[in-house]
Amino acid sequence: KKKSLAGAAQILLKGAERLSKSVAENQENKRQRDFNSELLRLRQHWKLRKVGDKILGDLSYRSAGSLFLHHGTFEVIKNTDIDLDKKIPEDYCPLDVQIPSDLEGSAYIKVSIQKQAPDIGDLGTVNLFKRPLPKSKPGSAHWQTKLETAQNVLLCKEIFAQLSREAVQIKSQIPHIVVKNQIISQPFPGRKLFKTL
Repeated sequence: KKKSLAGAAQILLKGAERLSKSVAENQENKRQRDFNSELLRLRQHWKLRKVGDKILGDLSYRSAGSLFLHHGTFEVIKNTDIDLDKKIPEDYCPLDVQIPSDLEGSAYIKVSIQKQAPDIGDLGTVNLFKRPLPKSKPGSAHWQTKLETAQNVLLCKEIFAQLSREAVQIKSQIPHIVVKNQIISQPFPGRKLFKTL
């Protein structure tokens, strides 16, 4: 009887072990399918290419004719920060993107006109390409907002670089001043135009 029970227990243990391996494999296969489906969604919106074992994407506007020298490349990585034994959170995404550090954050171009009289300050200010920091919409991927924000930063940098080049090349009685991230010009006597990144 004891040998029969030990044999049955051994069979049950092996079955339980196989079942737990099967469940773990199914979860890993599901994660791989989820990663592939997210990658497919990413490919629908962004230009991707495989270089070696890395998947790289393009944020630049080169395909639209841009000559800006910034590479604008991001890397697609598999998100493995999840424990398979615990419940997967609802906001979990199987992939993430790494963008260049100089494209992180947000950017906009501020244009203001000031009168040179000391008693009158700013005549008007306009913020171009300024977007409020996006809140993740339910159902939207975290990588999508990250890439859109980085692409906006790249666009602002490109526009500001072009404005700076043109400001330096234009011949005028009062020269335009380009200092770091600000362009100062005087289109009319007593008025200054500031363009700031």
